[in-house]
Amino acid sequence: MAAETHSLSLSTGGGDQTITFDDSSFNPKCCIAVSTSQTSANSTSDSSTVRIGLWAEGDQQAVYAGAKVQGGGRQGVERLDTDAIFIHLNGTPIIKQEARIKSVTSGSAVIENIVTHTNANKVFFHFFDAEECCVFAATAQTSAATKAYTHANLDFNPDVIIAVADGYTSINAHRKNDWSASFGAATSNSVAAENVSIGVGHNEGGDDSADVQGNGDCIYLVEDDATVTKQAHWSASGANEFTLDYDVANASAYYNIFMCIKIGSAFAGVFDTGTSTTSDVEVDDPTFQPDNVIFLTNNHSALDAVQDTAHFNIGFAAPQPDSPSNHKPDVSMVTSGDGGANYNRRFDNNSSVLTLNDAGTSIENDGVVSTYDSLGFHVDLDTNSGTKKVSYLALSSAAVTANPKGPLGQVVLAGPLGGPI
Repeated sequence: MAAETHSLSLSTGGGDQTITFDDSSFNPKCCIAVSTSQTSANSTSDSSTVRIGLWAEGDQQAVYAGAKVQGGGRQGVERLDTDAIFIHLNGTPIIKQEARIKSVTSGSAVIENIVTHTNANKVFFHFFDAEECCVFAATAQTSAATKAYTHANLDFNPDVIIAVADGYTSINAHRKNDWSASFGAATSNSVAAENVSIGVGHNEGGDDSADVQGNGDCIYLVEDDATVTKQAHWSASGANEFTLDYDVANASAYYNIFMCIKIGSAFAGVFDTGTSTTSDVEVDDPTFQPDNVIFLTNNHSALDAVQDTAHFNIGFAAPQPDSPSNHKPDVSMVTSGDGGANYNRRFDNNSSVLTLNDAGTSIENDGVVSTYDSLGFHVDLDTNSGTKKVSYLALSSAAVTANPKGPLGQVVLAGPLGGPI
């Protein structure tokens, strides 16, 4: 098993908590943690929050914690921290709850509660395996130019990067009355690197917001006035480094969190949910059978178009070892807002693809990965109110005999040392 996703209600009384893996031999090297700061699953609540944490072996971890409380001029806050996997901020802002991954061994992971809260907030921990993985924070390019990223922990040539970008220039400090975030991924194991992202921005705790879903970019940072502050794609990989092209940049040295992964196979792509109320969507662009899939969507039908709403939807699909009847339920983290007073959220442990309507009060898309096959996967949609774009990152710990896309989209067979035949 190459991936497992677990939901944990953080302790309100302190002390360590243990996540026991389903596979007693599972010893992952990577983890993505997401939360909406809710205490119950499968229900929609007002106010909107987003927490994204990244962890790699060797206790490398960092978290972006952003909070947008309900609109109408109330406060929004954010924080970038390099020693935590989850942080809950209030509007003051102060840290009300904080947790980190203390250790990961074969069969279990220990979560350390550093700061406790009276609420048992739920967190999804998506653990997965890879050949190598590291996590680090670094500043963004301040002009529209390329920037090569290296780090002491990046002692391998990455195949995949996961990028969490924010509009903040400090680490381990709060910022109040602002909020923007981007979650994206890029792969290098095709002729032209594939990139996908979603980005959200809004004004200083008020009602204005904007978002975008990028295809071809792993960073897409959006401001409340529907302008793009940072936009970047992975253009090259090298010896223990990767290069981002910043097509849009301002003079601020905003921080990014990067997870760099060396893995057998990876592909970043986009599919449509279709027009049927219920449908079975076949996704075969990866051209390999994934171990797990990460989904990104902002509830819109157009790519690369900034719109005056704010959605931030991340979902995970666990592996299917035998059949759909016994594979672990998919999970998703969803926030939704219409750019006004409706900043609602939902924490769901049934679906991996899930979007709310603009008011955040009803489900518009709801689906799970039903099967994995030799070319990709199938998504069964129980609810589908209209065609939406869904970005995804498909990963497999096993190498495949074909690169996802050649120069003209054709399959390219692998020759000696991974080169084309």
